[in-house]
Amino acid sequence: MLIRTKLTVVSWVTVAMAILFMLIFAWNKDQLRRTRTQSALLNEITQTAFKRTALRDEFMLNYDERPKQQWKQQTERLSDLLQQVQSFVNDPEEIHSLHQTQYYFDKTRKSFAQILLLREKSSQKQFNSIQKSELEKRLYYQLILDAQSFLTQLILLEDYSQNLYNKAQSRSNLIMFSCVFAITLITLIMCLAIARSISNPLKRLNKAVEALSTGNLQHRVTTESNDEIGQLSRAFDNMTQNLDKTTVSRDKLADEVKERKRYEEELKQKNSELERFVYTVSHDLKSPLVTISTFLTYLQQDMDKDDKPRIQQDMAYMRSAADKMEILLAELLELFRAGIQKNKQEQISLKDIYDETLQLVAGHISQRNAVVICHDNNLTLHGDRIRLIEIWQNLVENAVKYMGEQPDPKIELGNESIDGQIVFFVRDNGTGIEKKYHENIFGLFNKLHAASEGSGLGLALVKRIVETYEGRIWVESEGLGKGSCFRFTLPEALKNNV
Repeated sequence: MLIRTKLTVVSWVTVAMAILFMLIFAWNKDQLRRTRTQSALLNEITQTAFKRTALRDEFMLNYDERPKQQWKQQTERLSDLLQQVQSFVNDPEEIHSLHQTQYYFDKTRKSFAQILLLREKSSQKQFNSIQKSELEKRLYYQLILDAQSFLTQLILLEDYSQNLYNKAQSRSNLIMFSCVFAITLITLIMCLAIARSISNPLKRLNKAVEALSTGNLQHRVTTESNDEIGQLSRAFDNMTQNLDKTTVSRDKLADEVKERKRYEEELKQKNSELERFVYTVSHDLKSPLVTISTFLTYLQQDMDKDDKPRIQQDMAYMRSAADKMEILLAELLELFRAGIQKNKQEQISLKDIYDETLQLVAGHISQRNAVVICHDNNLTLHGDRIRLIEIWQNLVENAVKYMGEQPDPKIELGNESIDGQIVFFVRDNGTGIEKKYHENIFGLFNKLHAASEGSGLGLALVKRIVETYEGRIWVESEGLGKGSCFRFTLPEALKNNV
């Protein structure tokens, strides 16, 4: 319902109740007028009755014509007044009292008429003086009694009428108060209901506007009213919904642009890495190729001379160069598989990773008599089981390889929380690493000692695997002879940690 319609309904209801109040008030006023008129008539009847009583006594004393005529006039007046009172009486008890009054009134008139008749007969000497006096006395006493009864009934009737008037007055006041209270209460309730139906949606609309001002485009007014505010609220919801769609599209576009930039950066990084890889491969593979080419020349010369010992030596050098090239190619293939090939993803506990790693490097550990300590291993990782184990395998092998002359070699595996992030570590008490090499050791074919075993791809492989899990790896060492601690994070592997 529209607000304008609600206000119109309230106005019409108020007008209808005011009209009803006026009708009730008019009816009650008419009742008051009737009871007031009745009371005034009864009061006039009482006063006339007393006047008539005085005239009766005056006539009985002097037997003058004037009081007799006035008594008759007052009697006629009383008769008219009693007739008028009958038109106002409708209460059964009041009607009964009025009939009693009329009865005693008729008796007084009849008794007075008998006295007058007795007077006329006495003038004609139909009675002797004694009989006349006795009869007149009895009639006079009867007149007094009837008049007294008449006055008593009049007084009772007047009191009863006064009570009716007082009740009518009280009823009038009560009706007036009730009507005013009812009109006020109903109007107030309706106004409050309308105010509430307006204020509550306005509060929700205001709250929605405040939410919109803070950038919250998901907030909705959700009103069910069909008035102007409801229409405004639905229009507001449609506006915020359209804005939300526009913003989502804009944010989606921004995310796509951001993602594209990230891919571009990754592509640049991959290209740069590929350039370094090509350079490194061309450099590192060039040495065995040069060796093979050189000793092929020597082999040709030695074969021409039929120098068998030198031929065997040339072939040994070429075989060694070929084996080195095969190892380099195999490790390069493993390195790039670590960033491309995807094996089965599964849940694997850190304890299982430690156990399998130590089994794989058990020979190196036993040869060096190293002690391996595994700390808190209650975590569970999710990912490629083979690649995850390769991380710890390479780091433990690296720790054993660079123990140096340490008489009491020790390796620690564990994890700790740093700034709310789980950081894994492999710590040893080996030769240590100078600070200037902390970054270079993770590059391709970079080895601290050229004469050491391996191709220098182990840490590069570890870094590649760690990066596939959105992590990073770094080394901490205070210098030569003070051991090393390789730390790394695996956020993606811990995302589904159970």
